[in-house]
Amino acid sequence: MAIDAYEILAVVFAMAILSWTFKPNPVHRIVESLYVGFNAGYLLVTNMRTAYFSGIQPLATNVILMIPLILGILMYARLSKKYAYVSNYPIAFLTAIGLAVATRSIIQADVVEQIKSTAIPLIVPTSGLETLGNIVIAISVVSSIFYFTYATEHTGAKGILAKIGIAMMMVGFGANAANILLSRSARTITMLGYIMVPSGIYVVPIMIVIIALSIYAEKKGYI
Repeated sequence: MAIDAYEILAVVFAMAILSWTFKPNPVHRIVESLYVGFNAGYLLVTNMRTAYFSGIQPLATNVILMIPLILGILMYARLSKKYAYVSNYPIAFLTAIGLAVATRSIIQADVVEQIKSTAIPLIVPTSGLETLGNIVIAISVVSSIFYFTYATEHTGAKGILAKIGIAMMMVGFGANAANILLSRSARTITMLGYIMVPSGIYVVPIMIVIIALSIYAEKKGYI
């Protein structure tokens, strides 16, 4: 059986990361630092290539690109104690632009689209199941919004409606939590797939011993 160095490296990294669930240890911290370092280096090169091909190279045909280029250069003034204040100007500009774009996106996604999705017919003559679903959506929206009306006390019929809103929100939060759990379970299964490869399964006991020794050495103060 041919030895695949990439598979063995994947097993080593996967075991090191999963070892954190047992106990933080030096092996985990080394692999974590390697990941952060490689990622930082990759992002640096990628951003430099993007800046060159998107900002510097097209300057000959689009002079307006000089503005973001200058703002980007001014960001590095933060490295100087004397001129650090200069970086506040591009930061303020980017913050304002980001806030404007985010506000527009939030209004469109969380207000306009939500209203459009809720403004549906309650009765669908051709589908009883769709009718039931639309009624549940309408009740969920109205009761959830009503729960956050604090002008009057939630008693009587208002209290019942508020409790329905709480129940509907709990269902939504539970579904969201389940979705997060499933997505993270998928990541774990993928990582376990790296461990179970034929050329890497023999590395597992070796990694267990190395991690155990690192925990022991750290506990004794050797490292």
